[in-house]
Amino acid sequence: MRQLPLLLCAILAVGAFQACRGGDDGRPTPAPTASVGAPLRSLSLIGSTRTAEVKAEIASTFEERAVGLMFRQSLPTDTGMLFIYPDDQTSGHWMRNTYIPLDIAYLDARGVLIEVRQGKALDETPLRPQKPYRYALEMSVGWFESHALGEVVRIVLPPDLPVPK
Repeated sequence: MRQLPLLLCAILAVGAFQACRGGDDGRPTPAPTASVGAPLRSLSLIGSTRTAEVKAEIASTFEERAVGLMFRQSLPTDTGMLFIYPDDQTSGHWMRNTYIPLDIAYLDARGVLIEVRQGKALDETPLRPQKPYRYALEMSVGWFESHALGEVVRIVLPPDLPVPK
């Protein structure tokens, strides 16, 4: 049983090496992601002026959050990824190996929007909100502006989300 975590670490290390090594054109070689094909969950975003529905993959483990939306070439309309953390976070998200420009919405433990930061493709600058956050919702860049939800935005989270690890 002790060998399982070591095997997982070895697999992740090989994948990270392959991703960093890059292809012939100088771009990182896409590595398989654990979340591709993961079931999508429905989320409701409630603003002061309107409500929107999105579908999101869930990243609840360290490994899923580490990969996130890396290596994707596109995102379907109104689809993104919800990162859930076991505790409030102060570190940021970055766009390493992420080819899609993204809106990153940081939310508190109640699902209330703290702020939205825009990430540029392949930019490794950490994007941190001004306050600690518990959730981050990544959507295609411009999604929040185009949906004009208004001042107060809250995400209604499904009651059966996985326990973050």
